[in-house]
Amino acid sequence: MSSQDAPREFSRPSAFWPILLACAIPILPPIFLEWTREPARWLGAEALELAENHQFPEAARKLEVALDRYPGSVQLLEHQTKLLVKWADTELPWRRGTGADAPDSEQAKQLLEQAVQTLQRMIEADNSLAVQAYRQWCGELQLRLGRGDEAVKQWKAIAERRGGMPEPELLNGYAYYRALANQELPEALEQVDRALAFRTKPSPARTGYLDTRGYILYRMGRFADALTDLDAAVEAFRKEEFEKFDREKQMQLLSSMKLVEEIDLRVRESFATLLYHRMLALEALGESERATTDRKEIESLLPGYDGRELR
Repeated sequence: MSSQDAPREFSRPSAFWPILLACAIPILPPIFLEWTREPARWLGAEALELAENHQFPEAARKLEVALDRYPGSVQLLEHQTKLLVKWADTELPWRRGTGADAPDSEQAKQLLEQAVQTLQRMIEADNSLAVQAYRQWCGELQLRLGRGDEAVKQWKAIAERRGGMPEPELLNGYAYYRALANQELPEALEQVDRALAFRTKPSPARTGYLDTRGYILYRMGRFADALTDLDAAVEAFRKEEFEKFDREKQMQLLSSMKLVEEIDLRVRESFATLLYHRMLALEALGESERATTDRKEIESLLPGYDGRELR
């Protein structure tokens, strides 16, 4: 038989490509999605860099252009919220400058209103656990606008969904916002008592929970009980957090003066808030000398502090 007459060998289809395709299909959409997010991240980062230099109108325009190109981008919406809040802060006489009262500046109020609207879009667009953080942020801004009811509603939604934070943290956060809004104080007290039952040993978390309970008791008119908790919280924070903060050591660890300064400010603000809560209880008890001492320490921690509510 000649080679031309030999039976033809048909090659079987290779299984390689179908297997490769089957493996690739599940991962291609996330890769594509991540690829499309990159330009949004770049544009958002550029806008925030402008905001760092207080070029707020230019930063806002850049983000508007970016959102036109990538509508619904949660990353860009988050950048927009940060921009609006930072812009609002510069309009206020005090950096964080807020409490249960609305901002003095009409411009700041409008900017915070826009930030709340942006966060609502993020909450509607994202089904992940990140929504819990967006709701916390939204609740904080609602308080800044003097809307305690709306702030508490955000925490109610967080509690109903659960997930995303440990139970004691959830209980304490919800209780604290109820106290800040001066609402449902017996329920708030019950919540923080439950949170404290999780943290029986000294810790930063327990210090925060004691401060929450002290503030709730102050709101309830139980000033002596409030002072007991607030004294414990202030002294624990002073000893374990404030006095142990070492700027030089932090610089060696982080190699970023800007980051160290931000951490330093957060520590000072946290301590000042505890002192402010204790000052309220002392004033209610008629202990004006100790209250004045706390007020002076707050002013030393936060130069330029103008007496606004700290939280």
